[in-house]
Amino acid sequence: AIFASTPDALVVINEQGRIIEYNNNALEVFGYTDAEFRQLNIDDLVPDGSALHHQKIRQTHIREVIRPGLRSGKFQDVMGMSRSNTEFQAKTKQGLIPVEVELTGFYAGRQLRILASVRDLTHKKKLEFAANNDGLTGLANRRSAELMLNKELARAKRYKRNLSVVLLDLDFFKAINDRYGHNVGDEALIA
Repeated sequence: AIFASTPDALVVINEQGRIIEYNNNALEVFGYTDAEFRQLNIDDLVPDGSALHHQKIRQTHIREVIRPGLRSGKFQDVMGMSRSNTEFQAKTKQGLIPVEVELTGFYAGRQLRILASVRDLTHKKKLEFAANNDGLTGLANRRSAELMLNKELARAKRYKRNLSVVLLDLDFFKAINDRYGHNVGDEALIA
């Protein structure tokens, strides 16, 4: 029941990366039909050119984290959603999307299985962009600019480096809006 009702895509693979089981959300997130998804290997869901690297990481993770964790009963997940470096690009039928991945190992009889819980971050990324950027120009808004400035000031202080800041002010811009209208003013800002 949990497997079917979670909002995340759940994909169970074997050690070789063959997809054994998945929920309907996996089909929705990755954009494949049931028949198509059943034929895929987990490496088919990573960006082009990354499959070999992904295979090596998977084998290392199995050998150094999953197997020892299952033997000791103290499984420590290095790719949990609570960690800061778990964001990846996943390849869907429609293209690349940002995702968070959490891996958990378990045994089905004597066969090792890995459960990948995949969360699509597309909507979250759109919301973050809207919160931190001007809707017209796409430039950092005041809040975002202040955060970046404080971060760079701290870095300059920490490394005892100089920091240059350039501010741009458009004089008499109100006159353009008043004379030609806001649509023309918007076009001028975008250009």
